[in-house]
Amino acid sequence: MKKINDIYTKNWKVEFNDCYSNGRISYVTLSRYLQDTAGYHAEEGGFGIHHMVSNNQSWVLTRFAMEVDKLPKLGDVVTIKSWISFVKGAFSNREYEVFIGDKQIVRATSSWTVINFVKRQVEHLKIDTSGFKFKNEIAVENTANRIHLDKKFENVFSLKVRFSALDMVQHVSNLKYLDWTFDNVDHEKVLKSKLKKLTVNYIKELNLDDDVKVSSNTDDNVQIIKMDKNYDKACFAAELVWRD
Repeated sequence: MKKINDIYTKNWKVEFNDCYSNGRISYVTLSRYLQDTAGYHAEEGGFGIHHMVSNNQSWVLTRFAMEVDKLPKLGDVVTIKSWISFVKGAFSNREYEVFIGDKQIVRATSSWTVINFVKRQVEHLKIDTSGFKFKNEIAVENTANRIHLDKKFENVFSLKVRFSALDMVQHVSNLKYLDWTFDNVDHEKVLKSKLKKLTVNYIKELNLDDDVKVSSNTDDNVQIIKMDKNYDKACFAAELVWRD
């Protein structure tokens, strides 16, 4: 097993299908770049998905926060640096910095939990990481905080989970929630790259044929998108902070 004491670095080239109509990378695709970079790093260290499936385990994203100064554009080569800042029991935190050349444009942090995908429950990571040293430093100003949902929400629309939304462990892919989120915000703000910070809480898993209610609350430049499983149980929340 290779030690993963160092920061992991990977380059990505922004392609046509990665972009909005303004030629800038979509926020969902950028999130995928970050997660795929994390996956490559975990595989190199010996506790990626290919190592974990033998124990019926998988990493599940529970919280995520991203600060955006500028979005990459079509043709840009994006450098992502990632490191693990914490691992204990069933839990791990991972950090990201995104660069174009030597200019940092995005910072992000994420929290992950190990689940047994057969038992559908949280359990300690069965792969030994005691020999690793981790960089105990977060990349953003604040960690991915809990989003408070004690607000008045307005129903936006409802949907039913289809097969195309599922991932390898048979629940809705974390990126699909982001697709649904950005379908329900002001697209002019998106196309003008107005997003300053995105915070996401994954609360409860969604499965095939679940009904989902999507609601929104807006207060000045802060919008919260909430999703309820079968109309009455909060399963997801995203807080978007927009620039003026």
